[in-house]
Amino acid sequence: TTRDTFELVKQSSQSGAKVALFGRKINLSEDPQMLVYLMREVVNSNITTKDAVKKYHSDLKRKKLFADTKLEDDIEITEKSLRQ
Repeated sequence: TTRDTFELVKQSSQSGAKVALFGRKINLSEDPQMLVYLMREVVNSNITTKDAVKKYHSDLKRKKLFADTKLEDDIEITEKSLRQ
């Protein structure tokens, strides 16, 4: 999910990561530029991961783009290792 992506980049950064490789996640997203922008916002603690997903879906709707996953599903953390 998009939430998993944001959680992974957030937790990696908090654990000291300086670089993250998200090529496919970015490339295959509906709006790569917005995804990268929001990833940076999450890393900089300007937005929560949950709010980043909401903003991402809101911006997709504004741009008349269709999300592959419904917001209700995309906002969930599905990777067990990312749940804290």
